[in-house]
Amino acid sequence: MESFEIVPIRINSLKKLRDFIIDNDLGEDDTIILNQDNFDSIVIDHRTTYGESINMPFIFLGILVKEDRIYDVQRRQVGIIKNTNLEDDD
Repeated sequence: MESFEIVPIRINSLKKLRDFIIDNDLGEDDTIILNQDNFDSIVIDHRTTYGESINMPFIFLGILVKEDRIYDVQRRQVGIIKNTNLEDDD
């Protein structure tokens, strides 16, 4: 079952994103939702660090990272969707 949670933290760099994933024990079945400004900061940091833009969908350390397009997540927040890839056993 999916669950959505908003966490009060600002992630505006790849290092902060990495630390957040590790600290919150996120896995491949989870998704991170970032505010549009913070997502843009991640894109710029990725381009600066690796010399290329991100690939879409953006997968970082095995976690899907998406831009909030419905404005639920504010600048100093991160949305987490847990268990987004659960499959039926049929």
